[in-house]
Amino acid sequence: MVDTLGLLLGVAVTAACISDRAGALEVLPDILRAQPRLEMLWADAGYAGGTLAEELRTHAAHPGLRLEIIKRSDPVPKGFAVQPKRWLVERTFGWIMQARRLTRDYETKPASSQALIFAHASRIMLRRLSH
Repeated sequence: MVDTLGLLLGVAVTAACISDRAGALEVLPDILRAQPRLEMLWADAGYAGGTLAEELRTHAAHPGLRLEIIKRSDPVPKGFAVQPKRWLVERTFGWIMQARRLTRDYETKPASSQALIFAHASRIMLRRLSH
């Protein structure tokens, strides 16, 4: 999960058989604990459904937290079109994939992959602070 600046809020590295929704539910409690001022989450249509919205509604520390599902624009244009708000996440993936070690799944343990993602995200933040 990333914020509106494209900085990481949390990461969950899971097996390929785990759905994105289940991965979000895994990382969400840590993010909500670490970000007490969080007011809204944007998610794509893959997260629409009861489990994520229900988890947000029942979280005691964030009673007013809202989930907004960002849908594709209708009608779907031919070719490439930037989706509103979704490009924030895609941009962050692009920045992270600049790290040679993260372009392929070389790591055998999810914790190692997660640590490398956080290390590269820290490098990105430090570079942005220095300018």
